[in-house]
This record gives sequence, C-alpha cells and structure tokens, in this order.
Amino acid sequence: MGSDETRAAIRGHLLRGEIPEGEALARDLRDEALARGDHAVASEAARRLGEFAWERLSTPDATDFIEEAYELRQRAGEGGLARRYLESCLANLYWEAGRASEAIEMERRAREGLDLEGWVPPPDERLALSELLRSLSSFESRRERHAEAAKASGRGLELLERAPGAETIEVASACVGYGMCLQRVDDDSSESLALYERSLAIRLEHLGPEHVYTGFTLDHLGSLLLARGDHVRARECLARGKAIIEARLGLEHPSLSTPLVGLAALDLIGGDGAAARVWVERAISIEERALGPTNPRLASTLHTLALIHLAGGRLDESLRVWERIVAMLVPIHACHRKTLADAIHQTLVLYDRLDRHEDALGFASDLLDRWDRDPEVAPELLAQVLNGASRAHAEAKRYHKAEKLLRRAIGLAERRYGSHGLELDPLLANLVELLTATSRRKEADEVQRRRRNIRTRSN
Repeated sequence: MGSDETRAAIRGHLLRGEIPEGEALARDLRDEALARGDHAVASEAARRLGEFAWERLSTPDATDFIEEAYELRQRAGEGGLARRYLESCLANLYWEAGRASEAIEMERRAREGLDLEGWVPPPDERLALSELLRSLSSFESRRERHAEAAKASGRGLELLERAPGAETIEVASACVGYGMCLQRVDDDSSESLALYERSLAIRLEHLGPEHVYTGFTLDHLGSLLLARGDHVRARECLARGKAIIEARLGLEHPSLSTPLVGLAALDLIGGDGAAARVWVERAISIEERALGPTNPRLASTLHTLALIHLAGGRLDESLRVWERIVAMLVPIHACHRKTLADAIHQTLVLYDRLDRHEDALGFASDLLDRWDRDPEVAPELLAQVLNGASRAHAEAKRYHKAEKLLRRAIGLAERRYGSHGLELDPLLANLVELLTATSRRKEADEVQRRRRNIRTRSN
C-alpha cells in the first residue's frame, strides 16, 4: 500500500472509530516517514495517533502525539492550515489538562492573521479549514463562549459539505458537534434536534444500527429530548445508546456516563430517587476506574449525584459531594469557572442550611487565602467566596466584617457583569438583609430600589 493509500486508510479508520487498526497503520507510517526524513508525512501520522488517543479518552497520550506532530510540522518548515489545526488541538488538550494560559496562547497562534469569517478558501482547502473551525469551536465551548462556538461549528459544517473528498460519515460527526453547540445556547433547540436526527440517519445508513457512533448519536438525541420534556422518547434513545456502547466498548467504558446520567435524570424526574442514584453511582465508578478519581470529567456526574442527594433530603451527603467537586476543580479553576462557581455556591448554601456557619467561614477563608492575590482567578469566583464569608460573619453578628466583604463581592460582580447585571441580585439581597439587621433602613430601601431597577431592565 502506497503512502497516499495508507493515509486515506488511516483517515477512514478514524472516521469509523476503528481505533486499533488505525493506530497500527499510523504508527507504521510515522516510523517509515521518520526513517526517510519525511517530517511532513510523519507529522500527519502523529496527528492521527493523537486523534485516535483522543477517541480513547486518553488526554495525556493525545497531548504527546499532537505535540510530536506540531514539532515535526515545524521541522518540515510548513505552516498553513495543517499547523494551525495542530495549534487548535493543543489549545483543547491543554485546557482539558487545566493549562489555561498555554491553551489560550495556542488558540491565539491558530487564529493569528487569519480571517476565519471572511475568507473564502479554494475547494482544496475547504476540508482543512472545516477541521480547524470545528476544533476552534470545541475550544470556544470549553471556555463557555457558546454563541461563538456555534458560529464556528456551523461554518465548519457548511464548508465540509462543499469540500471535495469529504465523506458523508464525517458530515454526521459535524452535525453532532454543531447540534451540541446550539443546544448549549438553547437547551430546547429545534435545530439541534434536526441535526441529531440527520446524523443518526447517516450513521444508520453508512455504519449500521449497532455501531458505537450510532449509539453516541442516540445519547445526544436522548439528552436533547430529555431537555425538551419528551421523556418517553428520551428514555428509548438513552437506553438504546447505552446498550450499543456496552456491546461495542464493554460495561466499563467512560462513554457510558452520558446515557447513565440521562437515565438517572429521567428517574429523578419520575420520583424514583433510588433508581436515579444507582445509575449515577455506576457512572461515577466507571469514570473513577477509567480516568482516575480526580479527573475533572467526573465533576458533571458528581453534580448529578449531589442533586439526587439534595432531592432526597440527604443534605450532609450532598454537601460532601459538592466539597469533592470544589477540591477537584480549585487547582484548575481557570478552566472550569462555571462548574466551580456553582459547586462553591451549593457548598455555602448547604453549610448555611445545616447551621454550620463557622465551617462555611473556614471553607471560604481557605479559598480566599489561596485566591486573594491570584490575578487569574475569575471575579465571579472570588465574589462567590466573599459572599459566603460575609454571610458566615453576619450569622455570627460580625456585621462590620460581613459588610466589608460583601461590598467587595458586589464590586467584583459589577466588574464581571456590569452595574445592571441580574447576577448582582442575590448579592444585593444579602446587602439589604445586612443593612436591615444594623438598623440602616434608608440605605436598605435604596438597595432594594436598585434591585427592582435591575429586574425591570432584565425583563
């Protein structure tokens, strides 16, 4: 088999999820290319090894291979879209590993000097630009810039459909990616539903009803149907997706977490908290064994478990799960702001409900000691912690200290959301309580008026 045929075969294996076969060919191609000093071909082979590793959910292996591909691409003296794509891959991988500043630098390099919105590429570069845009879309999603992610993913799909040599099954993958982006913008997205259904039709026709990628599409479709309130169809899709993944990848594969958590949510909605807990605890056990107990991917599944405990009135157990999420994400706070902010908030709320105010103060103080002089900490995270510490001081009637911390939290929130952001409302509500407790009725009324103005503007 010639080099071009081998490269095409490797790409076909990747698109069909045939990982062992593709990895074996890619390793041989890389070794042969290195032996003859062909750094460009070796770079492409190393890139494919990185993509196969990513399919195996092995971030360290994927990072090693993509870094190797990037170095080989530079040695070959070649830039262009191939180099930019590798930079975008490294941005995603570094972010996944909590290396935020390195990730942002790689994204900057991938975009530098390139008009991604206005450039109309020649036909032979459409596929490469589509790959770059879809990779950058993933990075935007990781940074919770969902509108930007959807825009890049949508253009990536459009270019892919017009690219010479693009395979139909790759269009199915791009449909899922674009659908996920739109769903993050609008949880009830009709367009996402159409994209998932299109992807499912393609995969059923070209890969078959038992292929693992068909199972993945069913998972996405089931999750969207759950959000749309179509619980009967959601359960059908999630159960079928789960069965396919178990049959193709085994009973211990971390990809099972999506259908398991979806089934847990359905049971929780239906009032069967015990069944929900069984599903989600199985998902956590699988992820812990496959990824390690501190992998940040567990945070989402643990979040569901905390909510199940909360719904069942098990406040202490829920608190322990939130505390675990916080401990897991604090070292990589820049890459998980939203999830961490929610976990901090829930932890502080539960300390309050359990009348553990000194514990709340200790929890908040530990975070303040760690973050107070860290310029990379997001203002909204610091505001959340300051608010928690303020409430703990107020419960102990240390009102001066409580007010000082709370006003600082409001200032940080204003910096992040603006002076009329709805996110200010809970902080201002706490300030009203504090001013009322210290008999400053006039000031409390002024803050209350500000709250009303904010809510009016938001409506």
